[in-house]
Amino acid sequence: MGVCTRVSLIWAIALCFALGSPNSPAWSQIDSELTPKPATAATRASLERFAASLPFADRDDFDLVNRGFIAGVPGNRIVDANGKVLRDLDVSAFFSQAAPSTVNPSLWRNAGLVAKSGLFKLSDRIYQIRGLDYANMTVVLGNTGFIVVDTLMITEAAKAGLDLLRQHVGDRPVVGIIYTHSHPDHYGGVKGIIDEQNATSRRVPILAPGGFMNAIVAENVIALPAWGRRGAYQFGLGLSFNATGFITSGDGPTYPSRNGGPIATAGTLSLIPPTREIASTGDTVTIDGVRIEFQVTPGTEAPSEMNIYFPDLRALCMAENVGGTISCHCGGLRFATLRRGRMISPRRFACMGRERTFCLPATSGLAGGQRRLSTTSQHSGMLSNMSTIKLFAS
Repeated sequence: MGVCTRVSLIWAIALCFALGSPNSPAWSQIDSELTPKPATAATRASLERFAASLPFADRDDFDLVNRGFIAGVPGNRIVDANGKVLRDLDVSAFFSQAAPSTVNPSLWRNAGLVAKSGLFKLSDRIYQIRGLDYANMTVVLGNTGFIVVDTLMITEAAKAGLDLLRQHVGDRPVVGIIYTHSHPDHYGGVKGIIDEQNATSRRVPILAPGGFMNAIVAENVIALPAWGRRGAYQFGLGLSFNATGFITSGDGPTYPSRNGGPIATAGTLSLIPPTREIASTGDTVTIDGVRIEFQVTPGTEAPSEMNIYFPDLRALCMAENVGGTISCHCGGLRFATLRRGRMISPRRFACMGRERTFCLPATSGLAGGQRRLSTTSQHSGMLSNMSTIKLFAS
């Protein structure tokens, strides 16, 4: 068994242990203290004051989240090889209701926005798969095939996304893969889009930021038992999917399971190690006729992370260094979380923005990151692999 396979197995086992232990507070709902209760008068009053402070009449984000939509996954479900439903994507009706008194209205609005799933067209040569997993999959059309930026977390979601793309864009091979950073929702689905032997025989380049494999071991294996238990507290994993239970992590969509709980671990995790780790800002490669430039950003949102620029397409992918969601890390820029073993460096974020060796031209077109929403000038000249955030430069 290869080291990468072992990493995936250890990650899955540790996460299941952390969230599945009978002693885990996330799953122990027998105690009366964990019985859901209605909002208190103080909570209702606080949320009403908060709602009054925000411009809920502004519907721009709802227009943006639908922009470029082509089609959804048939049946609105992600299934495994045996037809078992892993994720029911049809949650729009739930979030179309008015925010209940037990949920922050801004979080409720965010959850409804990120629930929009399917295939989206960002430009003539850039597409995005959103809402099938916690991150997005961005696909750039090369001369002959698909260059995939981030492969989602589970193989079943990645395969469904690639099938949807081929159905509407054409049956092309995967000719390149780029992992933006070392978190599993950005590499775990890779074997759903390409077989490892096929990738090796065709010499498909798989690129990742420097220190990628070491970061996976350090953060997702060594620190995971503690990280998983902290995550149970941070997100309320294991609570039922309803207005008095789990709503969303803030980062991405929520999928109810058959027993009413949110799905956090269902599906198959995988990993194909990179054929090259990008060492330095300014490194460039050409894949299938597409020029790509990199800015390495270690110690920002992840220990190993990088931004990606497609100069001929005037498109910039900011990985998860920017995001258009209510982030579990700390808003648009991410510094610290309850569950993480390492602090995220504000200094690295500041340095990232000042690096003169990676300055975009003022005519840059498409921008985004890898988490959720899409804005107007194009989280992709910023492609966000967590939905698109279009930030066209003036």
